[in-house]
Order: sequence, then structure tokens, then C-alpha cells
Amino acid sequence: MQRLDAAGLCALRRTARFRWLVQLVEYVAAVGAIANVIHISLQLGWRSVSSFDCESSYYPLAWVLIPVGIHLVGALSFYLRPKTTDDEDDGAAALIIPLTRRRGRQPRQEQRVVTITASAPTPLSLIAYSFAVGFSVGHILFGMLVFSSLMFLMVSDVVPVIMRYAASAIVCRFINQYELALMGEEYRVQEAGSVSAGTAEAAAAKTEDSSNSRG
Repeated sequence: MQRLDAAGLCALRRTARFRWLVQLVEYVAAVGAIANVIHISLQLGWRSVSSFDCESSYYPLAWVLIPVGIHLVGALSFYLRPKTTDDEDDGAAALIIPLTRRRGRQPRQEQRVVTITASAPTPLSLIAYSFAVGFSVGHILFGMLVFSSLMFLMVSDVVPVIMRYAASAIVCRFINQYELALMGEEYRVQEAGSVSAGTAEAAAAKTEDSSNSRG
């Protein structure tokens, strides 16, 4: 039986027969993980007491929803950074690589890899990136403050909360790794400086070979 890893799921999704099924399972799992986190955060705020604000119950839910803004700011930083994309019409820049299955299986059809070259960041992208990093640190400190101040009747009451948070985290992590593996077979991101350095090294090597052949 074929091992169901990230590469196997990527190959399964490219198959027209199972593409809709993989996407359906992915969306159902993601929505279920989000609903689970929101529900347990609401229950946690209602059924526990905060030591520094006994009348408020929205702190766990706020801790869950804050990362949405952090991700939006991070995405804005990436959007504001200048970048160029080598599309399929540019034969000199786009790469064609054969994708082969693991463990000696027969190679699949060739797939075009689109190269995205990121230029130097602009001041606006640096500002957005700095805000995203600062908000991430603040989110960690806020979570430590919130969860360290919650009081429960028994220690055993905390175990279901931890397990449900962990279950959603594991599901989202698996979906994240799967999507990154799928994108890694279609896109390649590189820095503009590394491209220039690689071109200069290739030119120097070619010049050295020409000099040796003449000598």
C-alpha cells in the first residue's frame, strides 16, 4: 500500500478523479479546526475566572482572533515587496523539471516551475514586517498573561482544553505542510541578490573555461 505522505497527497490532488475529494477533506478539516478553537475559547471564557478581570470573559477568544490581524499585516508586507514572476511564456527564465515519484516509481509528466524573484524590500514593506513581528511578540505575551491568570476548580478541567487546542494545531499544521509541499512543486522563490551572484559565478566560470581552452 502506498504511504500517504505530503508528496502522495500532492500527486493525488493532481489526479482529476480525486482532486475534489482531497480539497473537500482539506476544507472540512480546516473549518472544523477553526470552529473547535473558537468554541473552546468561548467555553473557556465562560467557565473560568480571570484573576485580574473577573467580570470579563472575552480574553481567550481575543487571543485566538488576534493572529488573523497578524497574518494580514504579514501578507501586506509580502505584497508590498517588489517581485518579478517568470511566467511560462518566458522560456529563458521559467524552469521545466521532471517530477518523479519516490522510491523508484515511474516518472510523471513534466511540470513547469514558476520562479518568483524578490527584490530588495521597500520602506513600506519593512514597516509592515516590523509591525507583524511586534504584534507576534505581543500576542505571545498576551497569551501568557491570559492563560496564567485563568483559575479552574480542578487540574483535570484543563486537560480537555489542552487536548482540543492541540488537536486543532495538529490539523492546521498538517494542512499547512501539505499546501507548502504543493506550492513547492509549482513555484520557486529566490532573492534578487542570489540570482545576480549565481549569474556572476556562471559568467566567471565560463570566462575561465574559455581562457583555459585558448591556452
